[in-house]
Amino acid sequence: MTLAEALNICDQLPDLLVQEVDFTGGEPLLSLNLATIGARLRKLGIPFKLLTNGDLLSPELTRRLQGAGLSGLGISLDGLPPTHDRIRGKPGLFDHIRRQINEIHKANIHLTIITTGNG
Repeated sequence: MTLAEALNICDQLPDLLVQEVDFTGGEPLLSLNLATIGARLRKLGIPFKLLTNGDLLSPELTRRLQGAGLSGLGISLDGLPPTHDRIRGKPGLFDHIRRQINEIHKANIHLTIITTGNG
């Protein structure tokens, strides 16, 4: 979907009485247009949230999303560091996410930790 198409959809949401937009996966942070789309939603008075694996989060991106009006962020954590990194297939990801959680708190964005039990 192009940015123009996404913004056109956003512009239709108030007439549909949409109360909130939640971006989920795949991985929503792969979209380079997420902050622009979020800003359009904010202009329309529609809060937006997203659910991410946290891999692409950075302090700069967190600030951009905050500026665009992000009202909530969910991050997946699948256990303690060795378990999480093994499940996600990326060594060091747990520690990266933990650092990003500090940035999310600094930006005053509501945070939810998502965990899936494995047996």
